[in-house]
Amino acid sequence: MDTASTLIGLSLLVIFLGPIFYLILIENRKNIVGRQALLRIADANALQPKEIEVNTSVYLGLDARKKKLIYINYTNKNEFKVIDLNIVSNVNLETKDFPEKPGKINFISLKFTGKSKSEGNSELVFYDEYGENGDDAEVQYNLARKWQKFIENCLKN
Repeated sequence: MDTASTLIGLSLLVIFLGPIFYLILIENRKNIVGRQALLRIADANALQPKEIEVNTSVYLGLDARKKKLIYINYTNKNEFKVIDLNIVSNVNLETKDFPEKPGKINFISLKFTGKSKSEGNSELVFYDEYGENGDDAEVQYNLARKWQKFIENCLKN
């Protein structure tokens, strides 16, 4: 009776914990692939990012020495931006509440203002209610604030 109870207990443990370990393994693999994609783009542009963020919605890397920011959108890994912070004068955190969904942040982005009208203006989207982002708005808001501070420090130097 003891052997059967032990086997049943171990089987139930594997049945319930197996999927959790599988999801953790899948998420870690996604992070490794995202980090490798970011580093490939950095190598192609002769950059060495010291600050790297691999998230469920964005991959970011900042080379403070050359003042360049690498941005990869999680949903379309082939679409990336390398933003030259030397031509950027300001970065602002922008949030929007859509009228059809009041009381909730529905869109979060960082907007870059160039030193001249023709260059440096761009936008990095961290959260879009209508997009395929996995995290909630609060997590992405805190991530955008963190990166806004990194970029502002880079702009000051």
